[in-house]
Amino acid sequence: MGAYGDEFNSPYSYGGGSSIIPEYWTNRLGKVLQTHTVWSRFATQVIVDVPLMQRGAGKTANWSHTTDIGLSGAGTLASGTTIPLGSNSLINTSANIVEFGVGIGVEGFAQWLSDPAYRAFSQTPQAKQGYDAMDRLMNWGVKQWDRYVGAMALAADVYFTPRSGSTWSFGTAGAGTGGTTAMTIGVLEGLRDELGMKGIAPIAQLNDTYAFVGQPGSFRFLNTTDGVQRDAAVLDEGLFRRGFVGQFGGFSFFEEKGLNAITTYSATAGTAIVLGADAIAANTNMGEEENFLVWYPDIGNDSGRQQKMNIYFLGIAALMVPTSVDWTVARATRVHYLM
Repeated sequence: MGAYGDEFNSPYSYGGGSSIIPEYWTNRLGKVLQTHTVWSRFATQVIVDVPLMQRGAGKTANWSHTTDIGLSGAGTLASGTTIPLGSNSLINTSANIVEFGVGIGVEGFAQWLSDPAYRAFSQTPQAKQGYDAMDRLMNWGVKQWDRYVGAMALAADVYFTPRSGSTWSFGTAGAGTGGTTAMTIGVLEGLRDELGMKGIAPIAQLNDTYAFVGQPGSFRFLNTTDGVQRDAAVLDEGLFRRGFVGQFGGFSFFEEKGLNAITTYSATAGTAIVLGADAIAANTNMGEEENFLVWYPDIGNDSGRQQKMNIYFLGIAALMVPTSVDWTVARATRVHYLM
């Protein structure tokens, strides 16, 4: 949490703007995070013991991966023979820190007229509207950040697409993106098989399952088996937040609700996302800096009739492994099917 001084942080002090003390917003921020986050819960915040968003580290974070060396034959050597060279690839990744911010105007007189219960207390209406503005700004910040992280998953260049019957297509963009049939339990098992054969690790925090994220309606195919209800009945709900539907077949299913979803719902070709462990690298300083929320008591040189509240924070996000380089090491997969 950023340092602050009480004498400089009254939410209604006049001057060039005042940071609102954390006691005003920490509880609200926590509630919004629990209510509106889907994607950021899957983000890796530390890479090789180095936290992303570390002060003084610069604007760009760089990291790299090396692919496995292919196995061949028995792998044994005859005495006196030369040790052969294996082949693998070095994959470099980078991400830039970006800024987020928005402001909201607060006009006390209109709020005073609309709330008779507070007319007798001249400061209370302003305080009430200030709290309302604070909630709206935090709501915006959390949703904006979560959508930014989700957009990284949508950049995955690997697709899984159910086809006619119980077949499917799995591979890079060349495999096609148009869904031709609905997802079934049998095809879902095929998706899990493909992920396992690629060596994509499941997420330990999700009881060693893969995260399957889609819009409401995306998981109706799960209703074809009672196993979903049985599994969901024994889960530790403390592991999950908004949108969790249930676990089945090696997947944890999450609904991405709202108008600004990353995933899509369509009768022709909806898009869902499946994530393995360490699929996205992301971090933010949201709520840690003393200027996270700033109150301007007068933004129009008009004797305080029009106030303004700002939210401002930084963030960084990227796919942990850019799948356009080598799809065999991908940890995020798009899934297209009729929904």
